[in-house]
Amino acid sequence: MDSTPIQYSVTQKIRSAKWESRKGDSTSALIQILPEGVRTLLSDSQQSLELALDEIQFTSTLTEPQKVEQFSKFLPSGVLAESAVTSVTIAVEPRFFSLLPMELFSIEAAKNCLRLLSDIPFEFTVFHEMIGNETVLFYAVPNEWMNWASQLFSASEVYWTCGISGLIRQALHMTPSGEKAVYAHVDTRSFIGIGVDDGKLIFANCYPFKAENDLLYFLLLIMEETGLLPESAPVYLSGSILSGSSGFEKINRYFGNLRFVKNPVLPNEFPSQETLQHPYYYDLTTLRQTLISS
Repeated sequence: MDSTPIQYSVTQKIRSAKWESRKGDSTSALIQILPEGVRTLLSDSQQSLELALDEIQFTSTLTEPQKVEQFSKFLPSGVLAESAVTSVTIAVEPRFFSLLPMELFSIEAAKNCLRLLSDIPFEFTVFHEMIGNETVLFYAVPNEWMNWASQLFSASEVYWTCGISGLIRQALHMTPSGEKAVYAHVDTRSFIGIGVDDGKLIFANCYPFKAENDLLYFLLLIMEETGLLPESAPVYLSGSILSGSSGFEKINRYFGNLRFVKNPVLPNEFPSQETLQHPYYYDLTTLRQTLISS
């Protein structure tokens, strides 16, 4: 008998009204591995239709093997165990990633670059994705998650990606021709800043986020890096930040052109913007949409 204590809490477990009639049909699964937990979104394989969502949050700081172990404990009671999944996308939120011009990229160069940038505390595999026509995003996926996936799914069923990739693609797609803008995605523990100039990526970074002052500091830092003026440049906000919140009011004093990214359309059963648990699911649904369009 496994005596390892449960170290997660179930924060969301939702089935849409169409779930019961469709759960036996072919579905696609998007598993988002976050530093603080794991979310699973099931969708119709043939249509842009979200069917079910569950989410766990780790109740203590865990190593990568411990995260894999805890998610494995949850799986039998999650939506993934109730469906006939035909394709799986696993999205990591990499602590270690970078970008290179396409002509300088190679797998070996990427791996060496990641090791030079930081002392990665786990064995990893490098994955990469093209961003536009000129840039390659590459990142480290812990081998524990690779081994876990290989035990559950065939290699042909699994596609690996990362949340930063979806946000960058969406920022490039949304920016009007000729415009220079910053995109700020705020999650519960991290802040991702993206700079775009006339359809080209000029900046991307991820920062640990603890307090509202951090958000202001990082936004001002990005403005300095990109040469944009806080009082006039467009700043698009998404994620766990709401109009009227203390974080929003703090940056609203310094930034004169704040805009909220349009919320994704989700089934009525899913959490609305009034809830506190990831109110917009923007990163999750952005990944879903970019995978459909790719």
